[in-house]
This record gives sequence, C-alpha cells and structure tokens, in this order.
Amino acid sequence: MVRISTSYVIHCSSTSFVFTEGYWSILTPEKAFLARVFVEHCKNIRDYAKLENTLPVVTLIAFRIQEAYNHLIEDITNQDDHAEDLDNEEIDRREDERIARELVISELLKLAVNLDYSDEIGRRKTFQLVRASLPLLYCILPSRARRRRYVEG
Repeated sequence: MVRISTSYVIHCSSTSFVFTEGYWSILTPEKAFLARVFVEHCKNIRDYAKLENTLPVVTLIAFRIQEAYNHLIEDITNQDDHAEDLDNEEIDRREDERIARELVISELLKLAVNLDYSDEIGRRKTFQLVRASLPLLYCILPSRARRRRYVEG
C-alpha cells in the first residue's frame, strides 16, 4: 500500500488501485490528470473490473464537474468585475487559478467520456450538466482566448 499525502490517499498494491473519497474532495489539475490517465489505461487494457472497483459512481464525478464549473464561472465573473482594482501580481495569480480550474474541468470531462453510464441518475446528471454548461463556456472562454491572442501577438 502506498500513501501519497494526508489530504488524499491512493491505495495501491499489485491487485488494486483505489481513489478514496478524499481524493475527489479538492481536485487539482494533477489529480484530475492522474484519474483520467488511469481510466484511459484501464479502458486500453480492458480491465473493467479494476475500473469499476476504483472509481466512484458517475453521479459523484458529475457533481465534481458541476462544482469546478461553478467555481470557474465565479472566478471569471469576479475577475471581470474587479480587474481595475488589482495589481499585476494578483491578476496573474487569479489567471493561474482560472487556468487550473479549466484544466480540472477538461480532465474530468475527458474522464467522464469513458465512464459506465448504466447508473441512470449519474447519466441524467451528466447530460444535464453538459447541456447547461457548454453554451455558457463556449461564449465565455473563446472570447477570453481571442483577447489573450490579441494581447500576446
């Protein structure tokens, strides 16, 4: 068994690899990336039993995506509202946090593509979340990317 931190634990042995509930409570881009790569690995080697025993239900993943999405929208709203009152260092810090939230959402959505949607509640929650959030993200994120390209280049 390998312990990787006091804030979250990954149990690992020759036969099992389990993300505990604490792992999903506060997601970083690195943690989301690790989970996504693990899911893809299990799918590639067709080890569906390991995947089933390791990951939480689809509903939990959907709620984590929703939580990350809500934080991202809140950050974008606050960043636009108070941009003139901040120094460059604070603007950079907030931009880094926003990018980290975008990466978490991206990794969780990539992970969600490979999950088992036989859980009706999880399937509906994920569908509802994607349907509600994509249009807003499409409106917000591309305009910010265009502004960034304009400033940088």
